[in-house]
Amino acid sequence: MYGPVTGFWSTVEIPMTCLIGAASGHPLLPGTGRVIRTSDLWIMSEEFSCARTLSRWYRLGRPYEAIDEDQTSVS
Repeated sequence: MYGPVTGFWSTVEIPMTCLIGAASGHPLLPGTGRVIRTSDLWIMSEEFSCARTLSRWYRLGRPYEAIDEDQTSVS
């Protein structure tokens, strides 16, 4: 089976926002803490700790900025 025909086509490069980070529990990329770049980011809610990309939902852990807070905090 073939997909629809796209005539007079061209490619275009549009910078899109995506997430990068250490993934755990990814259905296609095994391992824990594996650094990934997601597909295009559609919507994100830090309040609800989730993000939707072109291909799937992600649960958001701690943001990158929290690394400095962890290293500089006094216990």
